[in-house]
Amino acid sequence: NSRISKSRLKREKINIALIGGGRDSFIGRVHRKAIENNFLFHLSCGIFSRNAEKNKSTALFYGLSSERAYNNIDLMFSREEIDVVVIATPNHTHFQYAKMALMAGKHVICDKPVTLTVEEAEELARLKQETKKCFAITYTYSGYAMVRKAKDLIAGGAIGRIQKVAVQYFQGWLSEPMEEEWRLNPEYSGLGGALGDIGTHAFQMVENVTGNKVKKVMAKLSSKFAERQLDDNAIIIAELENEKFATIDISQVATGEKNRFQLRVYGNEGALVWNQEEGEKLTFIQQAKEPVIFTDEQTNVSQSDSDLPPGHGNSFQLGMNQIYSDVLNQIVESEQKQSQNKPAYPTLEEGLRGMKFIKACVKSNQTQNWINI
Repeated sequence: NSRISKSRLKREKINIALIGGGRDSFIGRVHRKAIENNFLFHLSCGIFSRNAEKNKSTALFYGLSSERAYNNIDLMFSREEIDVVVIATPNHTHFQYAKMALMAGKHVICDKPVTLTVEEAEELARLKQETKKCFAITYTYSGYAMVRKAKDLIAGGAIGRIQKVAVQYFQGWLSEPMEEEWRLNPEYSGLGGALGDIGTHAFQMVENVTGNKVKKVMAKLSSKFAERQLDDNAIIIAELENEKFATIDISQVATGEKNRFQLRVYGNEGALVWNQEEGEKLTFIQQAKEPVIFTDEQTNVSQSDSDLPPGHGNSFQLGMNQIYSDVLNQIVESEQKQSQNKPAYPTLEEGLRGMKFIKACVKSNQTQNWINI
């Protein structure tokens, strides 16, 4: 729950419009629960689906009247008092909706990857700078308590100087032909398939937790089926700012895997190991000593009782809740004209880095050369 008290805000609620996230969308329900978890946020309206019937039924499902389901963003902005726009649509619409929201003076929470192209992300970054609005990217894993614990331990020197980073993100849901899937269509997904969907999570994890930016990449992308237009499998070697290396190994055709996202960071004095499928745990390893296991008791469950996909435990919902809480804190600070610290949520700048990562990996695969980010 947010630490903000109502006495710090001059109004009773902060209104949110949700674009996308229909009732059949698991990520829409995750957003809805994160809104409910932060008591100052209020879901007031949305454009939940292009299908008129599904649009209205989703409004009712989320506890709104059907009149709060719009089919036009300009009309919605003209009729409703909206503070924050949440974008949970396929990638190709992110830029359009985010640009309109910023130009209308709204804060933005957007699913990743933030846009289809680097150029679109750069334009949003310029608009954000002009409007001074909050813009969060839902790299949900960065909200996990044990991911933040790992980040703090590394920043505090617990493992010494970083020597090697290894990230694996394996899913198996694309192991069979699924050519109607929008994530495999470059018109909807952009340059990357698995690269954009889960590869950006892995890339953001490396930079966010280690505090080291990636300088350049060498990537090999592949697809299980010849007719697929985008990658479903990739291995990337990334050189970090400290001149050490990270490996980013991703696949959505790893047969039988659900959501195996693993991070290992090795320093000269210790190592940290985290596995998303047991996201409430973080293991600290030192030479010739027994491992220390940190545990977040709030998420000490094997699987949420919600309707999350297989492999997504309770940590996933709580991670999204935390990102919303971070956004709420930043909004309150901005409205009170307080001196603002760097946002705790994943920023638009991180979203732009993700787009540059996708572009660099695709070019590296094409040229078989190292490509700078």
